[in-house]
Amino acid sequence: MTKMQRAFSMLEMSIILVIVAFLIAGMTQVTRVITQMRLNSARTQSISSGILAIDDLALWLDATAEKAIYNAAGSTNPDDADKIATWKDFNKQSMIKNDATQANDASRPTYATNSINNLPSVKFTSASSNFMSLNNVFTKSFSLFVVVRTTVSGGGGMAYAGWPILWADSQSNGFDGIPLAITDGYANTFNGNPDSSLTSSNQINDDKAHIIFISRNNDNGIRFVIVDASSTTSDNNGAAGTVLDDQSAVLLGSNSIDNRYFDGYIGEIISFNRALPDDERKIVEKYLGKKWGVSVN
Repeated sequence: MTKMQRAFSMLEMSIILVIVAFLIAGMTQVTRVITQMRLNSARTQSISSGILAIDDLALWLDATAEKAIYNAAGSTNPDDADKIATWKDFNKQSMIKNDATQANDASRPTYATNSINNLPSVKFTSASSNFMSLNNVFTKSFSLFVVVRTTVSGGGGMAYAGWPILWADSQSNGFDGIPLAITDGYANTFNGNPDSSLTSSNQINDDKAHIIFISRNNDNGIRFVIVDASSTTSDNNGAAGTVLDDQSAVLLGSNSIDNRYFDGYIGEIISFNRALPDDERKIVEKYLGKKWGVSVN
């Protein structure tokens, strides 16, 4: 090979490297644009969902909302796998916000991009003892919606033996309850004295997104567990006990008594301080289904 040929080879290689660098940079920029477009679409759906028109909204944690997630450095533009210090309450009905927080860096969950329907969510890992805490927003009657993706089975039987999603149990008080846990792969809600669990009719630990709805009407005792707006179980044991009244805080992803922790992704949590009628429940389910890619009837 002549000197001129070697020179041309080096020049050609340099040009190729420059072109590859431009292509990579371009692809990265395109990915960022697509990600932002998806976020903007999700945020538009949230604002136009009609949720804020439903009375008695107590909590709205939305991983896609603008400035909803604060990483450990205080940035509201977290990168994938960043540790989360604060998940801001999106509830605009109230001046009082119920943010989910975690001050201990080792216990912070992480930000997971493109994790549910190509949208971000909050990832909890049991091996890292991830959890967050927030003010107790639950009243004797409540309605709760959670968008979740998981593969965990959890313990069997009562909710307190399961893997916690939202937890406010007190070992010393029989008059309490657990809004939502996973037992044997099923969604489970619980209230005490006498101990009473209500479990979904189908499992949710298939690594797919699911919308879980839990409601409790303290006046007539009727409880519901509905998965993906179609699979329904109910009973009239919800009036037993004074659900959650002894707790000032709720844990997200942790069982404070038995040190159990949730494994999976949570995209959105919406809670109301009453049992919603079917028409209002369906408004929320329709919105969540469209946004998170869950088929609902």
